[in-house]
Amino acid sequence: MHLSALSLLAAFLGCFSFLCHLLVTSFGYGASHIAHFDFRKLSLKIFRFLRSSPKIFRRNTMIYVRVFVHSSMTTVMCFGTFDVLHEGHKFFLQQAKQQGDSLIVVLARDKTVVQVKGRMPTQPEQQRLACLQQHHSVDLAVLGNPGDKLQIVLAHKPDVLCLGYDQMIFTDRLQEKLAALGLRPKIIRLPAYAPEKYKSSKLRIRPKVK
Repeated sequence: MHLSALSLLAAFLGCFSFLCHLLVTSFGYGASHIAHFDFRKLSLKIFRFLRSSPKIFRRNTMIYVRVFVHSSMTTVMCFGTFDVLHEGHKFFLQQAKQQGDSLIVVLARDKTVVQVKGRMPTQPEQQRLACLQQHHSVDLAVLGNPGDKLQIVLAHKPDVLCLGYDQMIFTDRLQEKLAALGLRPKIIRLPAYAPEKYKSSKLRIRPKVK
């Protein structure tokens, strides 16, 4: 079955599950015929199939399916530049994914990197985005907002925000700022993985001096 058709099926099953739940709990209608089958569980299985499918299809279907199963899943969000994906990054992504069911990664734009670090990243944003989209722990990778950094959080409303051990930029009074937007995700600071070895500033490719 085509992936877009599967996403529509998952959406339909999610809506149908909610309708059945409403009929059973509120009106007691047809409980003996409806309650024996868990449509939400089936939609979750379809969601997990899409999550393991090739990224080229997943990018177009993932976010729509997630809407219908969100109440049964924990969505995690993390941020970063990921300039040349290394073992420290991979450890960070794996740790973030373990905090929930689906992981959204927000990638810093080239303009933001220049603003924060005073230089262009080694890899342009589209190349960095493509690398993230290929990582098995990442369900959805999106480019960040070059303006208000919290708008992307407001758009996706994650249950958990994961920060890197040394991630201090744009995190000042983060919980307070999120609460002002009506968001109260759990904020977790993840441990480092051999920071003396795997750190982008140490691994950054420098041009050879002739």
